[in-house]
Amino acid sequence: MNDSRETIYALASGPGRAGIAVYRLSGPKAKDILTALIGVLPKPQRASLRTLRDPKDGDILDQAVVLWHPGPASFTGEDVAELHIHGSVAVGNRLLDILATFSECRPALAGEFARRAFHAGKLDLAEIEGIADLVDAETEFQRRQAVRQMGGEQSRLYDSWRSRLLHALAMMEAALDFPEEDDVADHDLVPEIVGQVKSLAAEFAAHLDDKNRGERLRDGVRVVIAGSPNAGKSTLLNALAKRDAAIVSNLAGTTRDIIQVDLDLGGYPVTLVDTAGLGDTEEEIEQEGIRRAEKAISGADIVLYLEDAALATGRIPNEISGCADHLIVHSKCDLVDKTAPGSVFKVDGRENLRLSIHNDWNIEALENWLCAAAARLCGQGESAGITQARHRESLQASLDGLREFLENPLQPMEISAENLRQAALQLGRITGRVDVEDLLDVVFSKLCIGK
Repeated sequence: MNDSRETIYALASGPGRAGIAVYRLSGPKAKDILTALIGVLPKPQRASLRTLRDPKDGDILDQAVVLWHPGPASFTGEDVAELHIHGSVAVGNRLLDILATFSECRPALAGEFARRAFHAGKLDLAEIEGIADLVDAETEFQRRQAVRQMGGEQSRLYDSWRSRLLHALAMMEAALDFPEEDDVADHDLVPEIVGQVKSLAAEFAAHLDDKNRGERLRDGVRVVIAGSPNAGKSTLLNALAKRDAAIVSNLAGTTRDIIQVDLDLGGYPVTLVDTAGLGDTEEEIEQEGIRRAEKAISGADIVLYLEDAALATGRIPNEISGCADHLIVHSKCDLVDKTAPGSVFKVDGRENLRLSIHNDWNIEALENWLCAAAARLCGQGESAGITQARHRESLQASLDGLREFLENPLQPMEISAENLRQAALQLGRITGRVDVEDLLDVVFSKLCIGK
């Protein structure tokens, strides 16, 4: 474990040449270091233009905007200083060399500022994950979701559930430990506890039944372009990506491996996947390409199945039919029909679209269809949904504990209490709040034991 008495420092903005670079210090020596660099400290929480000097010889390093945040009113809860210098590599390197000369001062480890904020109670784990997601956000709806999580919306929901669960557990513990007290008699408490647990279990189940929208929005929608050889899959990939991402030729079998392109499609993160043509072949490399294509299809959120309009058979492979969101795309339709086709239409319950990349027919219609499909799969990041696999695992484990409690009404109360305790523990792991002292607080404040 790192010693929190050490002062840490790091570049807080992007590396490399830039107009401004932000360096952050946090720890007990931040005040002394800042004073050594600039002389008189600025007023707290106020941006001030100061001259940075090397404390050893007074050599001017740079003109910088300086901010001083005394603890505990800071991101980490410690004394924090920020230096907004010119984003020159030379200036940054010189500043780092100077900071390294101070005792009990070292470069920060990855995530160490956030770790100190967590230990200081400034942020919980879910909020910290929201910050990380916001930094990584590439689309508008990813940004919305990350901002809501960073702002604590998800944490407030889980904390409210945990508070109710701890209250039920406290009453259960009271019935076990103080059976002689009139106000905690088990025959009075158990129906109330069961009612609370039933309500919580229903809310947990509804929350988990979200079709993985939050995780999909965070990680991106996987759109696989599949079809027979030379159906125009790579041409479509390039058209949607608006660049030459894949090699295109008139020879069948040009694409033999998976090609991926990440897009922002109407605010949704989308990964387009170009695959080898499906079909029978004796060629070993093409067989491997087909195997990889079939694997990609099985893991797809959306499949665009291309058929050459002039060669269409109407037979759809079973692996395509198995994907809930798929669109049959009749490519190269300008070769069989000289009039611009309409938009999406249905045949035998399947959605179809005629497309010509060459004539720019229905590209916009396809993009609109993809956006609508992504919206169904992801939502718009406007609710406190599940965004991380670890959150889902903890919520499911917590729900399992509640169901164990409800499905075994005749088991000893000690075991029922343990079911609730494990459920509360799993829920607390999402935000990092797993302190048993919370339970003691509930017991003494709610039940007035020891009066």
